[in-house]
Amino acid sequence: MSQLLPCPFCGDFPAINIRQSGAGYWLVDCKNPRCVVIVETRAKEREVALQQWNTRVGALPQHNGSQRRGDEAQ
Repeated sequence: MSQLLPCPFCGDFPAINIRQSGAGYWLVDCKNPRCVVIVETRAKEREVALQQWNTRVGALPQHNGSQRRGDEAQ
């Protein structure tokens, strides 16, 4: 099993569950009741779900505040 990174929002370590209903997705989710968001990753293959959970984006680019959200496309 791949080592899982902690939840990116609360720092708690995730629980791994397999959904028995439907198509049987592998779920990786944070079970901390104090977590500020509901975080869940699901995939049909266990290793894919673990890889998706461990994927983190870099820091968001900083801007000077002159653009509002949605103005980027103009």
